[in-house]
Amino acid sequence: MEKPENVFTKHIRSHKYAWRGLYEIVTTEQNFQILLFFSVLAVIAGLFFSINSIEWLVLGFTITLLLVSEAFNKSIETVCDAICVEYRDYIRYAKDISSGAVLLATFLSIAVVLIIFVPYVLEFVQTLNVI
Repeated sequence: MEKPENVFTKHIRSHKYAWRGLYEIVTTEQNFQILLFFSVLAVIAGLFFSINSIEWLVLGFTITLLLVSEAFNKSIETVCDAICVEYRDYIRYAKDISSGAVLLATFLSIAVVLIIFVPYVLEFVQTLNVI
């Protein structure tokens, strides 16, 4: 009889799977890479403009929501494709809803970036005596 795994070993293994999943989506999914690129730009802008802690929290949660929604969208698409290769309305419905969730997260992200950074950009431009 095989000795059961302890909780710590199971926990470590689950982290291994999580890191593998993150690596997979970052290295193979173009939409995720695009969102990640813009997320990094937002973080760089936050560092450049020295945004405050509340703005960092809002930006961080927004970036996380966007990336997680894209990850779930890809997961749903992959499972749907594995279940059924031919066209089915219920598969289209699931894929459309998950894509819609990413779209909503994208709209929120754009709004948050504009609300946070437009005042900083305007102030920066004024210091250059351009306006």
